[in-house]
Amino acid sequence: MFVRLATLVAALLTSHCQAAEPAARATQRFVVRVPPKATVVAPQDVQLMHDGTDAPQRFPAQRWRVAGTYASGLTIDFSTDDAFRNQRIVDAQRDVSLGLTVGDSEGSGTWTVAVAQDNSHCATGDTTTLVRVESDGPGQADLLLDVLFLTGDRSALPAGDYALTVTATVSANH
Repeated sequence: MFVRLATLVAALLTSHCQAAEPAARATQRFVVRVPPKATVVAPQDVQLMHDGTDAPQRFPAQRWRVAGTYASGLTIDFSTDDAFRNQRIVDAQRDVSLGLTVGDSEGSGTWTVAVAQDNSHCATGDTTTLVRVESDGPGQADLLLDVLFLTGDRSALPAGDYALTVTATVSANH
């Protein structure tokens, strides 16, 4: 009798546990949209005291932070519109040298320096400079910018503050 009872219970459980055909079905899709974005963060302004020699005056390397979500990557141009100019004597100017290297980076993009160094040449009228780095995918990097004040003949250098502005322009690659 115990065997018949166990068989009956098993049959009842099996008939009630079978999956029923659904009467209706619905789905819901979840999407996270990451908007295209590019950012650049400049370090604080920096100054130094000239050492009184004819040697180039090197500023400490400046760390610029860039980031982008573009799948095709970014191009970042660091440029100057003018050479170093004396803030009181407009005609007193000195050449600048810009240099660029890639520091730490994160993300799937590879960062490559396309133009590593450029100098102005005031004597020939070329007072601009441009260095460039490119990435081939999304990510972020620390870019190290080297800036040199090219003194030339120190005895012909009028006293005063010589200033220069570097501009970083970030563009999405196509």
